[in-house]
Amino acid sequence: MTPVVLVGLFVAALAVAQVAVWASDNPSRLVRRSAPDGTDPEWDREPPLAPIPSVAEAMKSIPGMSALQRLQSQAGSRQSTLTTLGIALGLALLAQLGVTVATGSLLLGVLGGMFAAAVPLFVLLKARRRRADLVLDDLPRAIRSLARLARAGQGPAQAIRETALELQGPLGRELGRAFAEQRDGRALEEALEAMADRVPQCVDLRILVTALVLASEAGGNLGLLLERIEATLSERIALAQAARAETAQARLSSGIIAALPPLGVVGIAILQPDHLMAGWEDPLGRVLYIGSAVWMSIGLLIIVWLVGARR
Repeated sequence: MTPVVLVGLFVAALAVAQVAVWASDNPSRLVRRSAPDGTDPEWDREPPLAPIPSVAEAMKSIPGMSALQRLQSQAGSRQSTLTTLGIALGLALLAQLGVTVATGSLLLGVLGGMFAAAVPLFVLLKARRRRADLVLDDLPRAIRSLARLARAGQGPAQAIRETALELQGPLGRELGRAFAEQRDGRALEEALEAMADRVPQCVDLRILVTALVLASEAGGNLGLLLERIEATLSERIALAQAARAETAQARLSSGIIAALPPLGVVGIAILQPDHLMAGWEDPLGRVLYIGSAVWMSIGLLIIVWLVGARR
């Protein structure tokens, strides 16, 4: 099989992964379905390990399943962990079969299958990062709402409920879930701590949770405390936005530099496929090709990590 086909499969795999990442950037809003008592929406719950209880119970003993379930919860995914594993397995089998047929190498097929199996994990990580950003964007509005309700004389639990009904994004769902958990018998402090754990990248949410827990345990002027937190948080967000605007050119340059090598390979494969074929048929050239792809991938991941670590 010619290198043109191999490069085409690689580019197609990257395109599928990118489409999945773009899709994860648009989390759905809260669907306001009436609960049995007709008062509250049906708030989010922990994504199940499997639709069948017996299978879910068996999956609890498998290492890594709880961590994957926690990652799904942090990413706002509502599908079961078993479904995610099925998607990863299907992608792995398709990629391994395609790469093996295209190259005739079982080793490359296995490597392609491993890469494809990791695509759902990358999508969840991207969705978790995006969800944390959306939570941070809605946090000032939520704090203002909580402060207003606290000044009106409502307790922390009722203020959380009303604020959750006002918001539409992930923060509203998280506040609603915390309220639903405490309504079902869980301590409010534990429900709020669990909410902060589901958005580990947002330190400011942890600050809000600490303030609410202290107010619930010790009392005090919650409205005044939240107003001060909101003022500090607004300044932090403004500084982060200014820093992001200042570094926009550098991030654009890094993206262009990262895209040049793959585009160059695609151009050579289209214009001069014999050059790639000659290198691939040579054992040393094949090693150099694979080594270059590995190191380029590592460098690209480092760039993506540096660009993504912005808040």
